[in-house]
Amino acid sequence: MALKNSEDEIYPFYDLGDLLLPKFPWRPLVDKPEIIMDSIKSLQLRPDDVIIGGYGKSGTHWLWQLVHMLLNEKSEYPTVFKTKLMLEALDPEDMDSLPSPRVLNTHLLLDCLPDNLFTCGCKVIHILRNPKDIAVSAYHFLQSMPHAKQVPPWDAFIRSFMTTNASYYTWFHYIRGMEDIEAKYPGKILRVAYEDLKQDTRKELERIAKFVGRDYDEHKIDEVVTKCSLDKLKDVDEKHNKAFNETMFGGKSSVYRKGIVGDWKSHFTVEQSELFDEVYKEKMEGSQLRFKYYL
Repeated sequence: MALKNSEDEIYPFYDLGDLLLPKFPWRPLVDKPEIIMDSIKSLQLRPDDVIIGGYGKSGTHWLWQLVHMLLNEKSEYPTVFKTKLMLEALDPEDMDSLPSPRVLNTHLLLDCLPDNLFTCGCKVIHILRNPKDIAVSAYHFLQSMPHAKQVPPWDAFIRSFMTTNASYYTWFHYIRGMEDIEAKYPGKILRVAYEDLKQDTRKELERIAKFVGRDYDEHKIDEVVTKCSLDKLKDVDEKHNKAFNETMFGGKSSVYRKGIVGDWKSHFTVEQSELFDEVYKEKMEGSQLRFKYYL
């Protein structure tokens, strides 16, 4: 079920039941969205590909920039847009023409991805973030979307966020699905917590470099950490990607907002936080995942 206001869905999507697939402006519309899902499954991944997966507003833009710069010989900002390298947004022919190593990304569950995902040798990184900060970030993000209807007031939004999805999946559906997939393929997926990345970017980047099979000296790691600070990325994004961001994301000139841990405290009331905790306890029963809500 889609998150709605009093009039309609707040963002255009293909309804596939538990999955609401966004209609990307540059992809031709189709009568049967299953065609898109089938085309994703048939894509051919390469051994040196890196796939970044995560629920929306978990920090995928930031992690993508870090990994992209890490894999390049030169510590330069990419000229391609991360959003256009999403597996669900890519045209198969465009994907095949991309030079290696490709840093691709997705908000889809991994069982929707190409059939050779776990056999081709590519690397998969899953970024997680505490759901309260995700909800706050999603709320502000949806308010900026050019094709979005009016987003419900915060109280209505957060109550809907717990049980319905504005795009892709509900957070609970996605995170439990990813936990199951990680258990099915032990050692195949690197789990990165957004909060750990914020707290010690250098340490997490060294861990990522080891996972993708790269051996870098301290100077290279430090250079990437410095160039990919959120303040610098926001500045670069506003200068170089302004036109694309304003077309794709409405009035926003950057996809980055605050990026802090614990911003939920300035939005959630005590009642809303306690209600969220009750829903979390019910939906996440048996889960081994633990999230940081403060630093």
